[in-house]
Amino acid sequence: MSRTPTLVATRSLMTTLAVAAVTAVAVLALAGCSTVTPSASATSHPTAAPASAQPVAGQCWNATFADAGAWSQWKGAAATSCSNSHTLYTFGVVKLTGLASTSWATSATNPALNDAISTKAGTACAASYAKFLPAATWNQQLINNFFFVPTSAQWQSGARWVRCDLGVVGYGTTVAKEKLSALPSSISTLVKAVSSDPARYGYCINTTQSTSTGPLSDPQGVIADCRNNPQWTLATHGTLPGGASAAYPTTSTLKTEVNAICEQGLPKNDTFSAYFPSASDWKSGTRDVECWVAPEQSAPSGGGANV
Repeated sequence: MSRTPTLVATRSLMTTLAVAAVTAVAVLALAGCSTVTPSASATSHPTAAPASAQPVAGQCWNATFADAGAWSQWKGAAATSCSNSHTLYTFGVVKLTGLASTSWATSATNPALNDAISTKAGTACAASYAKFLPAATWNQQLINNFFFVPTSAQWQSGARWVRCDLGVVGYGTTVAKEKLSALPSSISTLVKAVSSDPARYGYCINTTQSTSTGPLSDPQGVIADCRNNPQWTLATHGTLPGGASAAYPTTSTLKTEVNAICEQGLPKNDTFSAYFPSASDWKSGTRDVECWVAPEQSAPSGGGANV
């Protein structure tokens, strides 16, 4: 999650507007995917298999947040027993269709995953995630979705699966260097908490700065427990109007439209910080707005494990 503050204001007191980029994850609809998801109440898991073998739903793994987000093919160790400490859980293994290319690389000189396959894999895992955690809400952003495709050799041999994993960012880690928490030995613990204790996975931040700056302007800002009076809470979101060919809004229009999204239900004296697309993001189709709220009398505290 990488965002740059755009504006900070109290309700109805917006004076300046500085446009900056926001990185958003689009969840797209995809037909024709066959999805394998484990039972939410399952407590037994497959035994560890070699990292090079085709994965199965229900396996557990270890990786850092940075490595999990950077890998298109799994380069870590073999799956581990879910009774051991682990940071990733495979909630689905999906078959990708309509991909005849003998390589998933962008080019012979660029080994990165090409855009078409990356989009299909990400979309397939998003659909599988929605089935596995149907109660999950947009702001439970401590739960992250990662995906991995077959190795180059497996792909060349015809493998067309994508492994879909989830990991949870832990309280007390910084915004600039997020870290994954150890997951519970039974994934049903997390599945139940998503609906029974939703704030547990909400995205909240305590910073060393005042609320005159946004929650993400401080690289040492700490991810906090939303249930423990945090300084900033990711509270609401919306979409700016404008079709694919629409011109980027003027500053005045942006002020009006962002206010309309972020002020919904916001107490009069609370402060909000809004994040929305830059002109370049707008051209790529991004229209998302996210609004963080800092209550007038907030006294941040918190920490500890969240899984």
